[in-house]
Amino acid sequence: MLFDVTRGELGDIFGEDRLATLPATAFPPSTADTEGARLLQTVGVPHRDALAA
Repeated sequence: MLFDVTRGELGDIFGEDRLATLPATAFPPSTADTEGARLLQTVGVPHRDALAA
């Protein structure tokens, strides 16, 4: 596992409405199925505005 974190845990910290996920098409085909890409597609990342708050 790349990071031991769930979407719910990030949602608790930053707020569910402030999480963004990336579609598989955002990654080059050779990397779309990597662990990091799958994490960003399913768990997401805090939106930049959430990090500034």
